[in-house]
Amino acid sequence: MHRDISTGNLMVRCNHAGFVVCGVLNDFDHATDLRNNVLYDPSTHYRTGTLPFLAYELLVDSRQCPAHIARYDIESAIYVCVWDAVHYPGGTMKTFGIGTDTRSPLWSWTALKMFHILSSKAILSRYVQDLLVGDWEDYKKLITQLLFLLDSGQRRLAELQLEQLHPQEGSLELENLCGVFNPKDVQRRSQPQ
Repeated sequence: MHRDISTGNLMVRCNHAGFVVCGVLNDFDHATDLRNNVLYDPSTHYRTGTLPFLAYELLVDSRQCPAHIARYDIESAIYVCVWDAVHYPGGTMKTFGIGTDTRSPLWSWTALKMFHILSSKAILSRYVQDLLVGDWEDYKKLITQLLFLLDSGQRRLAELQLEQLHPQEGSLELENLCGVFNPKDVQRRSQPQ
């Protein structure tokens, strides 16, 4: 697991025709190698990751620092796609800058206040269709479906918490959002048709 998927940690190399030929993920300071069953137990009592791209659950309660699970990286990657679709719809940055420019539909993600980011992500599946334009048009259905699944799973987890049935860290319910968001299904949906 990378544990800090963000737009700044992804690099893309294009050929002379402008087509992407290689994508690279960098900055492995917080990464965990799951192949060797080496788990990173967060002993630092803070989250790893770049705030605008943190998984929804990591923003909910700033007093708790849950163990990082693979789904958080997948969720961060989805937020990177949405961010890049808004800020680089045709491969070049839109006229509004990244930062606190309120003309950006995702300005609240840069406010660096967990509440603002959390509120925006809670309703993202409702308005994401309008954000995915230009080069991102082909990914609109996939990203919308994935955000809907995340949203449904988050609601199911919240229902369990209201019923006092807290999923254990490392449990399948937590990893796949109560069966709603299965990482293998995400991989299958993401394959070119």
